[in-house]
Amino acid sequence: MAEVQESGPLVDYNFEDETWRSIFGSSTAIVGDTNGGSFGLTLPPASDSVEVGSATNASRAVVSGFLLEIPAATTQSLEIPASSNGVAGRTDLIVARLNPTGFTTPPGPVRLHRIAGTEGSTARPSYSTSATGSRDLPLYAITRKLGEALTQATVVDLRWWSGPHFLVDPDGALPLNAPLGSHATRNGTIYRRDLVESSVDWVVESAPTRRLTRTSFTSGA
Repeated sequence: MAEVQESGPLVDYNFEDETWRSIFGSSTAIVGDTNGGSFGLTLPPASDSVEVGSATNASRAVVSGFLLEIPAATTQSLEIPASSNGVAGRTDLIVARLNPTGFTTPPGPVRLHRIAGTEGSTARPSYSTSATGSRDLPLYAITRKLGEALTQATVVDLRWWSGPHFLVDPDGALPLNAPLGSHATRNGTIYRRDLVESSVDWVVESAPTRRLTRTSFTSGA
């Protein structure tokens, strides 16, 4: 019988890219963001380059298991060329792109990247969700018309976050510095670490089932 099973990596050998992505490839999100500022966007009034980063924490994203990081208090520039259409303009995407075959030199296999839209259309261009080739984590959609500065452009925030799950003692406190996207279960209630207006806080995602019996509530568990 032919041997078809595979496993890896072999002990004392480096990971191959394919094995790494098979194990960690489902992970594509912003991680470790405790205040919602990771990969923040700054639009300049007199230039065609946006700035991406956070003044307070490192911006970290994992794309198919590969890390992109912009250190805290720094920003990465990315050019967004002016549109040639004055009616609808053009909609571009800013993404974190993993390109294992194309990005083979520093700064590494994941980089900020602009996906160009179509002049005269506000439709967003598609981005890659490939499990094996290039893959994109969308960050922003920017619609800009002819003659508009970047500060006049229309921006849609496309970021998503991922975080761990915490099991908390029924009398314990919810973790104070958990990153966005985290979940916590305490005494049957599930909480989600989310953006509440301009701050990060725990919100109730689901509570134990309650059954109304005459004038009182009783647990459905």
